Amino acid sequence: MAKDKQQFACNECGAIATKWMGQCGECGAWNSFTEVVVANDAGSGRHKRAGGYAGTATPQVQSLVDVQPQDVVRSSTGIEELDRVLGGGLVAGAVILIGGDPGIGKSTLLLQAIAAMSSTAKTLYVTGEESLQQVSLRAHRLKLTADDCLDPDDVYRTVTIRAGLCRSSTRKCGAAGALC
Repeated sequence: MAKDKQQFACNECGAIATKWMGQCGECGAWNSFTEVVVANDAGSGRHKRAGGYAGTATPQVQSLVDVQPQDVVRSSTGIEELDRVLGGGLVAGAVILIGGDPGIGKSTLLLQAIAAMSSTAKTLYVTGEESLQQVSLRAHRLKLTADDCLDPDDVYRTVTIRAGLCRSSTRKCGAAGALC
C-alpha cells in the first residue's frame, strides 16, 4: 500500500504547496497554510485532475437545459466589429485566442484594441514573438497612443509578487521588456 501524501493548503485562496510556507505565493496571506493529508491512490497510476472553475468545484454531469444562464459584464475593446465577434466585448477572466496566417493583422488588431481600451482601463501588451522596436514602429505607423498603459516597473513588481518569484537566492529573475 502506498504512503499518503502530505500537502499544505492556503486557507485564503486554496493554493497547494508540498511544504509549509509562511506566506502564500499566490495571494500573499501570512500563516494561512494548514496540513492536508491526501490518500495516495496506488491502483490508478494516473493523477486526478480537479474540475470546475479554478479546480474548486466538484465535477458533476449536468444537462445544458439545467444550467441557468448568467449575465456577465462585458468591456468594450473600442473596436465595434471585434466587440461583435466577442459577443459584446471582453469578459473579465476570459482567455481569447486570436489565430490566423502570418501577416494577416492579428498583432495590429490587438495593438489597436489595447490603445483604445487604455483610455478607460489599465492595459498591457505582452508579446513573445515581436521585439519592442517592432511593436513601437507599428504603434507609430498607426498613430496610436496608450498614455494610461501600466508602468513596466509596476507590472514587474505585480508579477513578481503574484507568482512568488525571487523568494530563493538560487532563482534569478529578470524583467522582460515592456512597451507602453
